[in-house]
Amino acid sequence: MTIWKTAAALPCWLVDDLSHDDTMAAYYMMAAQVDGIVVQNYEGQSVVDVIDEETPYSHLSRGYRSNKRLLFHSDGAGLTALLCLDVTARGGVSPLVSATTLFNTIRAEWPDDLPLLERGFYHHRRRQHDPGEHPHSAKPIPVFDFHGGYLHCCYNRNPIDWVEKEGMELPAEEVAVLDHVDALVARTELQAVMEMQKGDMQFVNNFTILHSRTEYHDDADHRRHLVRLWMEDPRSKRLGESLLDLYVPGTSRFQAAHS
Repeated sequence: MTIWKTAAALPCWLVDDLSHDDTMAAYYMMAAQVDGIVVQNYEGQSVVDVIDEETPYSHLSRGYRSNKRLLFHSDGAGLTALLCLDVTARGGVSPLVSATTLFNTIRAEWPDDLPLLERGFYHHRRRQHDPGEHPHSAKPIPVFDFHGGYLHCCYNRNPIDWVEKEGMELPAEEVAVLDHVDALVARTELQAVMEMQKGDMQFVNNFTILHSRTEYHDDADHRRHLVRLWMEDPRSKRLGESLLDLYVPGTSRFQAAHS
């Protein structure tokens, strides 16, 4: 099972010895060899620090600002890059699951789920939109879709559940299908687990990989600190819609390819 498009690391001593700006410059230079860096939130940030800001994880915030467990999901852009600047005292492990394996397992075990998964679900936009715009997506976002003959996956259970906060009820049959997906990605035999150490970099294709994060706890000596980039490649074989269309409308490869 191929998890990373590529994986690399800056030596731990290099992260410790370089200034923060020089470390970031080295990170950006390596990332630029993979794909182009894009904006990843409504606030216009192209770089975000993944640290515990003691912000509650809810429909009003993004998960990278919390230390809470994140369910298996795909991020907004074609690729996500992470650089580990420091580790936590406890937790913060990152399991990953192949979306192709997930699709094939559902097709084998719960084939009747596929029509709903291919139709998709509405997503809460988590305040990542202009005032007056609707707080959830204008249309269902497919969990599984095919563009150019290639499978694309786009999944995040929490924003799907959170549409109920806007008065949209999820029918029991939809909840059952989502529960099946969550039960499958929880199978340890489908997971590859990465515990990032200082200097590690991870590049994950969001159309082909789902990732998670266990809850973590910092202490006085260890504060988990990752730096996240979202990246896009207009030459990619996968040009499907992504959550960039939800949080940063008009910036995805899908929009560019079809404008």
